[in-house]
Amino acid sequence: MPLRRGWATAAVALGCLLAAPANATSGANSNFSININFGGGSSAAESVEDLTVHLPPGLVGDPNSAPLCKVAELNDDDCPGSSRLGTVSSNVSVGLLVPQTVNGDLYNLVPQPGEPARFGIVLRALPLGIGNLVLQSGARLRKDDFGLDSVVTGIPNQQDGIPIHVNSQTLTLFGEAPTGKPFLRNPTSCGTQTTGFSATSHGGESATGESTFSLSGCQSLPFNPK
Repeated sequence: MPLRRGWATAAVALGCLLAAPANATSGANSNFSININFGGGSSAAESVEDLTVHLPPGLVGDPNSAPLCKVAELNDDDCPGSSRLGTVSSNVSVGLLVPQTVNGDLYNLVPQPGEPARFGIVLRALPLGIGNLVLQSGARLRKDDFGLDSVVTGIPNQQDGIPIHVNSQTLTLFGEAPTGKPFLRNPTSCGTQTTGFSATSHGGESATGESTFSLSGCQSLPFNPK
């Protein structure tokens, strides 16, 4: 019963999310930031294990805008700087320490077969000498509206035997890659856009939420989308 109450709190927190582009113009190459507050309890079972972000239809990135990082390079935190496509900042509780903010980067990773793209995440220098936390996020195409999902699985709730609890996470994807080429592009439709979220805890409990933002400026596009 305590586990179920704790993750129910996280479900409420997942309703208070923020996902929006820095430039709210349709079709613009703009940074896109996502902030997720997991809330809930702090036990190992209540820690988030799997997270899926359902990006709005039409919000797309060009994985060919930057070189690819290999998995071995990601694990060694040796990805080329030109493959960096975003930043990550997480508030984490490690052991019995006061929650701390840990920063890192997101890279253009070699995709697995059948994937349009894959990202590698490195959160650096966790407290108590744990070192880096390395994650991968695969992209997949939704069949109902052809939007993209970003999926992170196997987020650990401990490392080197020390408990880890992710309290919140902020992810920013770049509108322009370090190569100078456009990476992320806003949807070309105007009006309200919805970003969805779903998460599962290590205890098997699930929560969902969504965040909306508005785009304008369709009259300035060089074409009239239908």
